[in-house]
Amino acid sequence: MVFLTETKFKKQHVDTYRQEWSSGMYNSCTPEDRAQAGVSILFGKGLDITIGDQDHGSDSEGRLVWVLGELKARKILFVGIYAPSDGDNDQFFEDTVFPTLINKNYDHVVIGGDWNLGLDVDLDYKGYSANSPKRPKCREAIIKNMHSCDLIDIYRELHPTGQDFSWRQWNKDERRSAKEARLDYFLVDTNLASYVQT
Repeated sequence: MVFLTETKFKKQHVDTYRQEWSSGMYNSCTPEDRAQAGVSILFGKGLDITIGDQDHGSDSEGRLVWVLGELKARKILFVGIYAPSDGDNDQFFEDTVFPTLINKNYDHVVIGGDWNLGLDVDLDYKGYSANSPKRPKCREAIIKNMHSCDLIDIYRELHPTGQDFSWRQWNKDERRSAKEARLDYFLVDTNLASYVQT
């Protein structure tokens, strides 16, 4: 399984990409001519997963795609996201991401992608000034919904003090990173956590 973010796929090209991948591929594309978002979930050949015709969907902005599949007799909801990077508007998380979990029958859930913010302001950021905006409303919405949906940040669960960053702003003059952050991560239900090895 692969989660892709910021694909910039356009709807008219998706069939070509799907043929090239030649296996399960689910996408959310942006409607703009110069697509800046896009998210996809890809399933590899030979993966014994069953996905019904109605067991997938996406938003219309290229920010979320979901797939409900049966894998090893378990129903797993996969949600790929590419969160907006601007502002501190929690509506994407409150109105788009977490409502995806409602009214679906599943045993486990995996939500992954580029969240465009760190969950832990002390551990998930490096090189930011003390007064740098770190999107507190969005973070609060995610944490609140994690609790209500029984989800955990699996990386933080396995690495309580880890600082592996997924984004970097490079300072060319000093030949070093100026800022780093962990903006890409997976949330899983607590029952799935025991199966995660790395």
